[in-house]
Amino acid sequence: MVLEQLKKQALACGLPLFVVAGLAFGQTQVLVEDGFGDGDRDNDGTLEGINADSSDVGVPWYFFDGFLDTTASIADDTVGIGNGNALDVTMMIDSPRGFLTSFAQPVDLANDGDRLRVVLTARVTESPIDVTDGSTYPTRNGDRRFRVGFYNNNGTPEPSADFPAPTPPDTGPTDDDTGYLLVVDVDTPAGNTLSIFGDKADGILGGSSVSLGATSTNTAFGIQNDAVNVELSLVRTGDTITASAFIDGQLDQSGSASTADIAAENLPFSFDYVAFGTCCVSLDYRVDDILVEFIPAPTGPVTTDGFEDNDWNNDGAQDTFPNDSAMINDADDRGFNWVRGTGVGSFDVFTVDDSSGIGTGNAANLFSFTSSTRAIVAGIDQIDLVNPGDSVSFSFDFRARFAPPMSDRRFRFGIHHDGGTPASESDNDLTDDDVGYMVQMDTGSGAEPQDTGDDDVATIRGDLPNGLFSGSTRSTGATATVTVEEPGNAAFELGDTNTRRLELRVTRRFDEALGFDVNDLELYVDGVLAASGTDDETRSTPVVPEIPVTFSFNQIGIGTNSLANLDYNIDNVAVVFTPASSDSTNFDGFEDGDRDNDSVAEGPVNDASDEGFAFYKSRGSSSFDVAVIDDASGIGTGNALSILPTTTSTRAVSAAFDDITLNQVGDFIRLKFDARVLGVIPTADRRFRWGLHDSAGTPVTQDGGTTMTSDDAGYHVQIDTGPGASTTATIRGEVDPGSFLGGSTRSFGANSSDVNVAFDDNDTHSLELVIERVFDLGLGAETVQATFLFDAVEATSAVDDDTRDPPLNPNIPITFNFNQVSFGTNGVSNLNMLIDNVEITTNVVPCAFDLTGDGVADIFDVAAYLNLAEAMDAAADLDNDTDVDADDVGAFLSGVASGCP
Repeated sequence: MVLEQLKKQALACGLPLFVVAGLAFGQTQVLVEDGFGDGDRDNDGTLEGINADSSDVGVPWYFFDGFLDTTASIADDTVGIGNGNALDVTMMIDSPRGFLTSFAQPVDLANDGDRLRVVLTARVTESPIDVTDGSTYPTRNGDRRFRVGFYNNNGTPEPSADFPAPTPPDTGPTDDDTGYLLVVDVDTPAGNTLSIFGDKADGILGGSSVSLGATSTNTAFGIQNDAVNVELSLVRTGDTITASAFIDGQLDQSGSASTADIAAENLPFSFDYVAFGTCCVSLDYRVDDILVEFIPAPTGPVTTDGFEDNDWNNDGAQDTFPNDSAMINDADDRGFNWVRGTGVGSFDVFTVDDSSGIGTGNAANLFSFTSSTRAIVAGIDQIDLVNPGDSVSFSFDFRARFAPPMSDRRFRFGIHHDGGTPASESDNDLTDDDVGYMVQMDTGSGAEPQDTGDDDVATIRGDLPNGLFSGSTRSTGATATVTVEEPGNAAFELGDTNTRRLELRVTRRFDEALGFDVNDLELYVDGVLAASGTDDETRSTPVVPEIPVTFSFNQIGIGTNSLANLDYNIDNVAVVFTPASSDSTNFDGFEDGDRDNDSVAEGPVNDASDEGFAFYKSRGSSSFDVAVIDDASGIGTGNALSILPTTTSTRAVSAAFDDITLNQVGDFIRLKFDARVLGVIPTADRRFRWGLHDSAGTPVTQDGGTTMTSDDAGYHVQIDTGPGASTTATIRGEVDPGSFLGGSTRSFGANSSDVNVAFDDNDTHSLELVIERVFDLGLGAETVQATFLFDAVEATSAVDDDTRDPPLNPNIPITFNFNQVSFGTNGVSNLNMLIDNVEITTNVVPCAFDLTGDGVADIFDVAAYLNLAEAMDAAADLDNDTDVDADDVGAFLSGVASGCP
């Protein structure tokens, strides 16, 4: 009954049933999946082989170019490919032969980052290739003879049954089709091993082609008698397609068609079917486990801009600086829609190549040659600081192109709410009602001597309606309450042409003394806290009654006020919203004195409410002292966790937390803590280790949990103590669970050789590991980027591409799921580390419709809801009317259709 309600309600809401199955949420869509388990190659009800699994119906595969001297049956290939049935093809002809299957509807790679991939397993069943096996061309060889590709039918539908070989001058239905083709060697290769082409309209899987510049001579990637996993991936990148080839999971080649070739040869962005087979060789082979997936580009708010698209205002026109020819044109980096929001006169904006300056390709160049206020402004998806602990950060790289003119706090940037009137280049008055926070910074060397009485080089001010970056502000004057100062510190002025990283951070906080919520404000320059303060409106007479000026933000801006001739570049703009966690165990200051939360204190008890994580000895328990001590005179925030191994064997503590799954590109998890060495510092090369892991279902629940960590996988940082070695820190992939925080690890290039990134003193240092889900165009796959910060400055960062060393396991990346934090040592004894203020944050928001806890709202959650509804469980009563009815069904379906953020 409830199932029927689900179906009827879905249709009534205009939701196709495949939405309920999780195929409309920007998630992977399975288009084809066939293991030939039903023994029926073309799904006509007549078996071509054994019927091992009638549930594996798969899809119909049809001959598209004849079947003369060719047979296709289903064989048990358990001893070969190893997964039961496989398609068994025998040939006694060297003409093109192959199979295709159509998609239920065309797949359009419409957006940058949309991806289509086919993966299959193949092996040759004759060795060597038998050229006397009916072939009249003994000179033929196995050079790139196995083929797989995606095609557009160009208006002539592909066969819906086996199609006989055409008799000239007749043509087949696929002769006008175009697409992209991967060709791979079979048996002993001759010449190139692998290539990717654009396939012209003269017959698929053969004929003439368009080079994509993707050819390999790696003989390890040929198909022989052993099973080989072959993958072709297509990704839309701007106005072209990037095609990548993977063999056994390793990226071998990648290339793109030129826009001229795409236009001339009608190479498609939309695809109707997938095909595989051979050309120009007599060959017996088997194919199994065919999977075709469409992975739409992630959708959601724009959060970064590197200006790599060479289009700063996203008007579709390239904005190259005059005579600058070294531009990058990467349409993936579309970024924000910037406008000149405070006037267009005497204000030039271009994109420029700044590879030799900021160093990350293109940048935006701003040059105001008027003293009037000039700024570029961009709208962002609204960010509301709803709960105490919610935080928003606005950051970017800044570099003056020439020696900056001396000015007192005239360079300005900030984050605002537009007041309901989004900025427009055609109407600068639209920013007069904006409200938010702005930073004012000195430019030029020695700007502060001309200040009038306060010697400030940077302030943060509340920006009130009356003109963006000018007008009324909350400052140190008689009518202002918000100013954040760093008196006389010239290190924080923009005085030269060096690159500086600037960040404004706003965090909502409940002030117990005032009895209301306030905003804490912080300015960071090159990762160092330059200024901080609070918008509590208590410093002088309020200008407006709002306390604080705003908790909502939907606009960012960068510019100057009363300053002419500042020629500067900006790049790598980022806006990050970090929600407060509702889980009280996301922070541990060890103030309860109870590191394992068993109600038996191991140290001073100062604050029983700071229960925090439950840390257990997870790698060894002997020769390992773990305690909570008073470190008020060291780290300075009361208690701290002390770990002291008296052996060189691996010793570690670990704590579990609720699963955080990085479901989408842009999702991240951050581990941050304070640490210092107590006492004598042994010289140890990368022996202090800490990181984030997936416990694989076996969380550590007691001391001596070594066996519990034997299946863990994740990422950890290794850092020097004592005088630094050649490599002072590295991020490693934990891929040998049997040797947790030691043993074999995956190297992916995240190394630091900075001698300042090491524990060579007894001072307190801040450490941070950020793991973010990203899409890597080189891999053609989603993976993670891991970044390590030491004292708030980035020490090293890299993408886990598993290509630098021979893969230790097939996973790229190792995991997207994390539920365990660990600290420990390896290969060093008597290293007494003190750890405090452990904090885990994420931008992953729990989804109310994810009933199964896998991070997505899909058909499995519908099934779980169905069970609750059938049982009339109160949990299924979504509208709280004490009845489970169609209204609840509709509410749940709408929630599932919206997916999980």
